[in-house]
Amino acid sequence: MAHTVLGNPLSPFTRKVVLFAYEMSLDIHLKEVNPYFPPDDFAMVSPLKRVPVLQSGDFTLSDSSAICAYFNAAHPEKATLVPKEPKHLGRALWIEEYADTALFHEISTGVFRPIFINEMRGLPIDSKTVQASVAEHLPPLLTYLESQISGKSWFCGNELSIADLSVYSQMANLRHSKCLPDENRYPYLMKNFERVSSRPVAVKLHEAELLYLQQTRAKLKGGT
Repeated sequence: MAHTVLGNPLSPFTRKVVLFAYEMSLDIHLKEVNPYFPPDDFAMVSPLKRVPVLQSGDFTLSDSSAICAYFNAAHPEKATLVPKEPKHLGRALWIEEYADTALFHEISTGVFRPIFINEMRGLPIDSKTVQASVAEHLPPLLTYLESQISGKSWFCGNELSIADLSVYSQMANLRHSKCLPDENRYPYLMKNFERVSSRPVAVKLHEAELLYLQQTRAKLKGGT
């Protein structure tokens, strides 16, 4: 069965769901929704008016973590991204939560919005906010993540999990912003980022995001 995901290519939560589905080899279709200017009836499928939203037949579900959990349970034969070992499971869900809350908040308010949302509104980039985020506010969060993966290739166990996808999905917007952390300061975290970003599904998705950015900027310049 094909799944439709309502979301935006630059939303880290949409990115997480799409990567999760791609890694499971699920058939999905991304239908673009602007979370800042959603359709009038969007609250009917997303009570919090946030993306992503999954539509699968007559089943609708909001929230990226809930959607990934649904995919994992609905396709047990492909369920490799959520650890089964109790300690690894707990750790994976914690790292996912940390990425979805603390990391998202700082990257979104400190880097992504001051650059891209300002650009889309015809405003100048808020370089002061971006510089403060990169120099002062992001480092403690990244230092914590570095401590959680130090000496390892993956956050949980010996294979890719939802923890790695969640962290990557947030940091990908730093990549778009040309604000990726220093690999000398965060060696294991950045190696993990490179490891995820080099996976075929992540390469495919990143290329689609670059095309989306290019097309969006072209529309803004053309005034359409």
